[in-house]
Amino acid sequence: MPRRILDTNILIDHFRGLRPYAEKRPEDATAWAKELIKNRDADAILSPIEVEFLVGGVDRHEILMAEAYLSGFRVVDEHKTLAQDWEEARRLAKHVGHHAKPRDLGDCLIDAISNRLKYVVVTNDQGLRRQHGRTRQRRP
Repeated sequence: MPRRILDTNILIDHFRGLRPYAEKRPEDATAWAKELIKNRDADAILSPIEVEFLVGGVDRHEILMAEAYLSGFRVVDEHKTLAQDWEEARRLAKHVGHHAKPRDLGDCLIDAISNRLKYVVVTNDQGLRRQHGRTRQRRP
């Protein structure tokens, strides 16, 4: 598979297609995740994406479904956030750019980790795309 990470918004948009969750079982969520993996030709996520996805759950059953859904993905950072990831996220957070829009901690961390691991983030988030484009470190 290509070295691509699916961003939180891709997962959430797809997961919502499984509604109503109360009528579904964890096996349904796992199978639904496999559809996304197949369609996007990517099965990688990062631990910040996993956490962002889980915080959207509103009850025990939805969290159970979310965990089942996530079980189909590989967490390629192995739940390890390094000091250099935080430093890079800090650098990204300080970069305001032309539009002076607020940055997001999750986006900065996702960008930092994906850069370190040499993955491309597949996202529908225009803010993350803009941030990545304007904050690329230049080679000396």
